[in-house]
Amino acid sequence: MSQASSLTELQQHIEDLAAAIEAQKAALQDLVSQHKEAQNRLNFFVDPMARLPLEIQSHIFLCVEPKSSYRDPRNTPHPNSNLPPVVFLSVCRLWRDIALSTPKLWNKLELNGLPRPPNYLKFCNMWLDRARTLPLSVSLRGSLDLQQSVLDLVGQYVDQLENLTLDLTPHNLDTPNIPFTLDQGMQFPCLKRLSLQSSEPFSFGSMGQWLGVLAAAPLLSTLDLDDVFFDVEDGDEIPSAPLIVASLDTLYLGSPFAYDVLGEHSSTARILRYLTLPALKSLTISSFNISYDEFFAFLSRSSPPLESFQMIVQDNWTLHVIARFARLVPTLVTLELSAMDFRIAEEAHRFLPFFEVLGTSDLLPHLRKFTLSTDTPWTVDYGMLRRILTMRATGCPARLECFELCLPVYNNYTPNPPPIEVEGALRRLIQEGMKIHIGSHAQNML
Repeated sequence: MSQASSLTELQQHIEDLAAAIEAQKAALQDLVSQHKEAQNRLNFFVDPMARLPLEIQSHIFLCVEPKSSYRDPRNTPHPNSNLPPVVFLSVCRLWRDIALSTPKLWNKLELNGLPRPPNYLKFCNMWLDRARTLPLSVSLRGSLDLQQSVLDLVGQYVDQLENLTLDLTPHNLDTPNIPFTLDQGMQFPCLKRLSLQSSEPFSFGSMGQWLGVLAAAPLLSTLDLDDVFFDVEDGDEIPSAPLIVASLDTLYLGSPFAYDVLGEHSSTARILRYLTLPALKSLTISSFNISYDEFFAFLSRSSPPLESFQMIVQDNWTLHVIARFARLVPTLVTLELSAMDFRIAEEAHRFLPFFEVLGTSDLLPHLRKFTLSTDTPWTVDYGMLRRILTMRATGCPARLECFELCLPVYNNYTPNPPPIEVEGALRRLIQEGMKIHIGSHAQNML
């Protein structure tokens, strides 16, 4: 009987000890909470950051974040414990609370196609979740063999996707080109900027597939295609009529070094064959490798309110061709031309027909800025230049506000300076408000 009693008492004693341990744990947790609260109150008095309103704290964090743009998104935030915004999470509880309460810190993300650490995609998912309902900017970078899971992750947030950059490079340039495209049927209801870039020219897949992407983005305003090729093959599902992208106002087609290395039907600028852009205001063509008729057909059916046109002049644009172009874009405000192939001695003379058009008062009547840039030595006809600028200062509906002629400077070559009488006339135009630059990029002879 006594043995049974002793066993019961021992069991009860163990239970009492367990209860006491739990009570002590609860008391310890309460003490820890009180300690943290006291520390936070102390921080409030000694840390000026803690006394600022949350809106100002968030703004400070946003100022630390690296700046990027859709044309140069190399500073797009990416998962790195030593860089903002991730580094904010490990400084202190206050900084962590601020970072997690600032959705704008998390609405930009770069996903790399190179080998990634474990739980990389899970962390990226958490990252984008922290942006809450804000529009998202996502960059996909690295090799062409992006895992399907990466594209699936982008697909989860496609309704918030505002800016999308694909900056891809093959793993091995000696291997055959592997086309890349987004999943067919994916819709982009909020997409405003799409940038396709590569450090090496390669195919992004079929023209028909990417026209489908443009058709699925009703708000698209900026399209940037740099060193990008599209395959046009038999059976490719290309619309019978050019696709109308009603919201697109900025189009960049480059690069100047992306020639037809992938075949006869692979060329960035040839996308103009398949598009109608009635809202286009800014057009840059670095590699003009479509026919004049195709280009003018695009302008005719689009009738765009084009204000800015930039082009690397690779072919001889005759006076007739340039005049035809000018009549199709009477709204043009800025015209920037360059010829950068210094191996061709006559390269700079490709500008002469543009000068002749500029000297015609009924062509490009609203032009305000005219820029010419060449790496080829060129003897400037200053008499013609004075006549043109004087006429453009007084004889057109819109006064020419800026004229730039950028010439090369070599060890054995410097641009010929304007005669004294021409220099005087040009300086008078400058005094009247026209900005004139003649010389190298770094030095103005005036």
